[in-house]
Amino acid sequence: MDIKLILEKSSTGYSAFSENLPGLVTAGENIDEVKENFKEVLEMQADYLEEKGKNKESEELRNASVTYYLDLKTFFEYY
Repeated sequence: MDIKLILEKSSTGYSAFSENLPGLVTAGENIDEVKENFKEVLEMQADYLEEKGKNKESEELRNASVTYYLDLKTFFEYY
């Protein structure tokens, strides 16, 4: 599974979401913090799926590769 994580600048730092994983969002003061927080969100979701007996989906999340994208406005502000 490939996860496209979109990072956006917010008034308090950065936020992130994935269009292919609705409801899994996170935020942080900087991009590195957002990346770490999203790893935790993925782990919690994988645990939840496992508890519900959805072991295949859980394993897919645990082995997923995450690609980070900055929205255009954030890209120009960051660089």
